[in-house]
Amino acid sequence: DIDESPWHIEKETSVMNEAKRRLLARGDIKMFTVPFPKAREVTHCLRDVLEPVVADHYYISKKKLTQFVSTDVPKRKTRDLKQIGYIDKNAQGNRVYSVDGVSPTVSSQTGGLGGSGGGVFAMNEPEGDIATWSIRKLTPTECFRLQGFPDSYISQLREIGISDRQLYKMAGNAVTTRVIEHLFKTVKPYI
Repeated sequence: DIDESPWHIEKETSVMNEAKRRLLARGDIKMFTVPFPKAREVTHCLRDVLEPVVADHYYISKKKLTQFVSTDVPKRKTRDLKQIGYIDKNAQGNRVYSVDGVSPTVSSQTGGLGGSGGGVFAMNEPEGDIATWSIRKLTPTECFRLQGFPDSYISQLREIGISDRQLYKMAGNAVTTRVIEHLFKTVKPYI
């Protein structure tokens, strides 16, 4: 018995409140509110998940580096997302981020220089000539680390022959393990 009457949403009534009202009217659905976690100080940065040595094909070519455009974002002491520029155009896959900030979303469908890694990252930011910079995309292992998976998982995937392209898609389609763990712990008492 679903109420099929038209929805009339007034300024004072949100879609969420109307949906909740209709569900409660059924009488057989248990409703509860999950408390949203308080924001915590970010203590880690992207640098914490980087592999110490990666293959050359992850690095942006010196020719592409000549297309770097600085965004002149002021340096902050917090561990926020820190876009420092872009290469060619300011699209998601071409944005250049500092490894001293947090990572942007790991996407399974991003194009550009960053491929599915969600952008490219300045491994070092020396003063002066951009040609001395070291800018690269994330490796699949680094993407999986950002999602909270142990290195043993990606090692097993590599052993069975899964390509980097597929690994990027898998990491981008994954849900961050720590987020799911927190949600389940929070919802469990209500079930």
